[in-house]
Amino acid sequence: MNLGKSLNGMLTVKITSAIPEKALDSLAQARIPLSHVAQQTELSYEIQIYRRDYSRLYRILKHRGDRVEIIQKKGIY
Repeated sequence: MNLGKSLNGMLTVKITSAIPEKALDSLAQARIPLSHVAQQTELSYEIQIYRRDYSRLYRILKHRGDRVEIIQKKGIY
């Protein structure tokens, strides 16, 4: 386990969107670091982000009308 990730906290998040590529692009434009990006279905992706970036991610995607669901939490909270 990576000590830095454990101390910062990581979230695995599922994003469901009509156009998920645009949702991911919006997050990249906001400079939110994404890791382990995996397409689950045609309309959803699972990604890992730092806990500190979740509130910005949530605001951006909810403003777009996308669905955000926390799948897993890792590290210290």
